Amino acid sequence: MKVILDQILFKKFNPHFKLVLISVKGMDNRNKAHESQHLVKETEKLIKLTFNKDNVKSHKLISPWAVAQQDFGDEAIHYHTSVEHLIKKVIHNQDVSVSDTLTNLLNYVSLRHIIPLGVDDYDKLKGNVSFTVALGGEKVGLFHLLKKNTFYYHDKKGPIGTKFDYWKNPRTKLNKSSQNALVHLEILPPISDEDVNKIILKLKNLISGFCGGKVKVVVLSRRKRSVWI
Repeated sequence: MKVILDQILFKKFNPHFKLVLISVKGMDNRNKAHESQHLVKETEKLIKLTFNKDNVKSHKLISPWAVAQQDFGDEAIHYHTSVEHLIKKVIHNQDVSVSDTLTNLLNYVSLRHIIPLGVDDYDKLKGNVSFTVALGGEKVGLFHLLKKNTFYYHDKKGPIGTKFDYWKNPRTKLNKSSQNALVHLEILPPISDEDVNKIILKLKNLISGFCGGKVKVVVLSRRKRSVWI
């Protein structure tokens, strides 16, 4: 499978945008599920102490995404990245832990480091995967169309998820039986390369320790926009 970043992302949103890809092959997604839920629940407590409904978008690691969202116009104030979506659920006392181990690990890291994270079941992806900007009118589900300039990603079967106005297609969702996964982290300044490397190392150690399997990491950017993974 080839993963591609469309060059328009760097022109439209931020020239320093990076996408970290983590391929996980041969994992056990049932193993240590209870322990992974505990990590999430402990982090939920920290989020409730740090955030309220009025200060989420002003956080230093979320505000750059809010600036990027301004291309959507007045509606952008209502849009949320995946990490904002998680934070909103937590401060409304919704449990964000789930039954599969890898998703819990990713929710934990996303909340702990305030960084957008996504994951798909590798075996449910069809053909190459592209991260790009909608022309407008691309079909999402049965009744909805993507608006022009929506940051989204897709395979040959259609849209998988949107990034600013967060939405995720259930067809590539992980479950306890998933053995292979493709994780992606979306990076904007002020997160430094040093911070990114620390987060990657943490994720690799967590995934290896909880799920096992073979873990491979690739970073895409303006200089390197595609990879076979």
